[in-house]
Amino acid sequence: MWEKGSSNGTTVAGQTGIPGSALNQLHTPEAIWVDSKKNLYIADLRNHRIVRWLSQSSTVVAGGNEQGDLPNQLNDPVGLYFDEPNNDLYISNYLGHSITKWKIGETAGTFIAGTPGKNGTSSTQFYSPSTVALDKNGNMYIADTSNHRIQLFCYGSLKEGKTIAGITGQNGNNPNQLNFPHDLALDIQKLDLYIADSDNNRIQKFSFISQSSKGIKTMMERQFIFVLLIISFVLLY
Repeated sequence: MWEKGSSNGTTVAGQTGIPGSALNQLHTPEAIWVDSKKNLYIADLRNHRIVRWLSQSSTVVAGGNEQGDLPNQLNDPVGLYFDEPNNDLYISNYLGHSITKWKIGETAGTFIAGTPGKNGTSSTQFYSPSTVALDKNGNMYIADTSNHRIQLFCYGSLKEGKTIAGITGQNGNNPNQLNFPHDLALDIQKLDLYIADSDNNRIQKFSFISQSSKGIKTMMERQFIFVLLIISFVLLY
């Protein structure tokens, strides 16, 4: 933790320079989430688990049953989203090529997108998904890293995604391409999508209202703006 105005940070989870699997240790943490009660949730990558950190130790709330693609396992979890009102964790399995929904307190999760243990390029598959995010209506956004695309899964049809940025299987540095995207953020009011385009060493802004060079001028854009306009309408009314 780094307090404002301080020149030094404070270790609040794990042991500096010492990876491990004990409840007071972490091994390659990849993502964090802080809930309204200041509980810290951590995607503990190499331990294949999600832990809730309290003081000097933690509790395993998802996974922790070795690496794998069974409902009670995680496979290199790198992305984490906590739906606090419903007590649900959404977890991206980077090497499992899937998204797991895991309710806090349960002993196993449910695969809601992707094919566990199998990568692919179809609209129902992932190839090393990283970031997972949801909007207020339950629509899910995935940075499908090794497919070089961003996938949108509309609420009620989470099995099949729509590509809203990038070109499936084609990495590149053109304005309409991505190169191993790892993170994203959506400004639902302005209908702007920000993407951490990792191997291009840039942040891409896809603006789906203005036909400017900041966005992409393809049929994909028109499809995405249609989807986002529906989402925006629901949010406003």
